[in-house]
Amino acid sequence: MRTYGRIWGVTGFEPDGTPILPTGVPAGQQTPVGVPIGAWQEVQTGADGSNDMVYFVTLCQCLLLELNEDPSFANYGVPVTQAVQTGVPPDIYVSAMQLAFAQYFVSLTLVRAQDANGNPVYNISALFHNGVQIDASVPVPF
Repeated sequence: MRTYGRIWGVTGFEPDGTPILPTGVPAGQQTPVGVPIGAWQEVQTGADGSNDMVYFVTLCQCLLLELNEDPSFANYGVPVTQAVQTGVPPDIYVSAMQLAFAQYFVSLTLVRAQDANGNPVYNISALFHNGVQIDASVPVPF
């Protein structure tokens, strides 16, 4: 199984998988003009047969989707346009997504929070079947 995820702050990858960073812009940061730099990275089943990272990246991508944006994942996504217009956070949709993906992890937690600049993010905490815990923040696309 495989999926693709966008890695922000890199322009590409060396043949050995090392990220190529733009000059003067740290990984994960935006360019001075405010346009994020990113490159697509393939994520596939691990050598041990584990699909944990594939599902984790898919969950992150689904959190970045607008509801009904992708025909393959029409029931996944977050209605951020409606949330911004009404001022009501889309917690019920995030909760449904957490329930849908929880079966692929030992433990999965999604929490709405704010980053250091006060922008809304979803904090994800996932415990993989091999005992690895991954914590990530996904910005709310608005």
